[in-house]
Amino acid sequence: MSRILVTGADGFLGKEVIGILKKNNFEFVGVSRKNTRENYLFCDLSIPNDVLKLLEKTEPDVIINLAASIDFKERDIKLFFPVNVLLPSILGNYCKQNHLFFVHSSSIIVHGFSHELYNLNTELLPDTGYGKSKLLADDVIAASGCESSILRLGGIYGENGPFHLGINKAIDDAKKRKLPTVVGTGEAKRNYIYVKDAAQAILHCIKERLNGIHYLGGEEKTIRDMLSDICEVLIPGQLPKHIKGEKTKDQIVENSPYFETTSFRTAIEEIV
Repeated sequence: MSRILVTGADGFLGKEVIGILKKNNFEFVGVSRKNTRENYLFCDLSIPNDVLKLLEKTEPDVIINLAASIDFKERDIKLFFPVNVLLPSILGNYCKQNHLFFVHSSSIIVHGFSHELYNLNTELLPDTGYGKSKLLADDVIAASGCESSILRLGGIYGENGPFHLGINKAIDDAKKRKLPTVVGTGEAKRNYIYVKDAAQAILHCIKERLNGIHYLGGEEKTIRDMLSDICEVLIPGQLPKHIKGEKTKDQIVENSPYFETTSFRTAIEEIV
């Protein structure tokens, strides 16, 4: 059985990945900010020597990199370089030298925010320091020549998801019986990915050693319909509030054919 090293193990997606590895009886080591649990180790991933010591100590067969420095407004790429670029470079080269498989969590932000459809043919126009750092990470992994799955994720939702994605705030509000708000018509379409589906996709990459760049998106729905589903499931008999706002465009991630997705309504019902 493979030993799997998971960076970012304390994060929203990382916790789900650890759970699915346990369920499938994989041996794993989670890299944590707090070394307080069995099978977890602390490491400052911004320090290259500490990362190399971690690799020597754990001797993994597979590496899943979910660690990232995130700020959607900061434009200076230098602030993101240690964790978002240098770390993937170290891990990719280590995997190449030791014939390991590498799964890296990238993002559609490598394309910038100006597109309506995200796939391999979409122009790469990152417009933030974070987006530029994620694109550079994809490039250095490819340059390492290691066997790798680079997963360009859209917005990830689920229970206790980060609030920078508004749908997670809406879910949290509805659980507290607060009505979510539709801004404008709510007709713009999104296809956010359910966190459990993202974790399942990572497991599939490991089992199949699925090489290349792959995109992850979920069921396509209007924002209005998603918020209506949230209300119907979590606050039966209630509808979202509406306020005036500017019209927004669709943003759809073309999901890779290798990965299955859960319907949005079913995912919300699971959260209950």
